[in-house]
Amino acid sequence: MWRMRVIHATGYAYKSPVTASFNEARLTPRSDNRQNVILNRVETVPATRSYRYVDYWGTAVTAFDLHA
Repeated sequence: MWRMRVIHATGYAYKSPVTASFNEARLTPRSDNRQNVILNRVETVPATRSYRYVDYWGTAVTAFDLHA
């Protein structure tokens, strides 16, 4: 069995200052009988609190917010 490492980066730029940003990331692959996710993580810069939940369709969601 082979392993794959995937790195994804998303950035945001705004024309004027932003005081708060509320986000949901759906980046976690699904484990099934053809693939097994060993480890995944979502990192933010700057670091902030985040929480995970599974949405209505069974997709893993990482939600986080940033405040100025």
